[in-house]
Amino acid sequence: MLLRSLCNYLIDSVAKLMLMKKRILTLLCVLVTCLSSSNAMNDGDTFGAGNLKYTILSEVEKTVRLDGPDRDNITSLTVGPCYYRGIKYYVESLAAHAFENCKYLRTVTIDCDIETIPDYAFYSTFASIANALLAWSKK
Repeated sequence: MLLRSLCNYLIDSVAKLMLMKKRILTLLCVLVTCLSSSNAMNDGDTFGAGNLKYTILSEVEKTVRLDGPDRDNITSLTVGPCYYRGIKYYVESLAAHAFENCKYLRTVTIDCDIETIPDYAFYSTFASIANALLAWSKK
């Protein structure tokens, strides 16, 4: 009788441990899913990197639009790939008024394959920017 009670106790304890293990594993799966989905970026999401603002055009292709600086007193600009959360994104385009009224902007370097620059992307910026863009357009 004592042996039977001990066996029943052990079987019951093992069953409770298995149920607890299953609950812990389920909780871990839910936690991992929540953490991974909260870091996921989607098309149309925005982020900042290196004092510039970007909008994701394609998360699959890792392309972005450069929306402009996060402040107006930017003095130089290099348009090229950027990194966010360790992922490399490629600048595909500039926003229509990306650097409008950036009066202190003096130098622009374009290190990517932007097809066109919107008419007002550099509106009301320093005059030498126009010369730099003219040189870029002749490439």
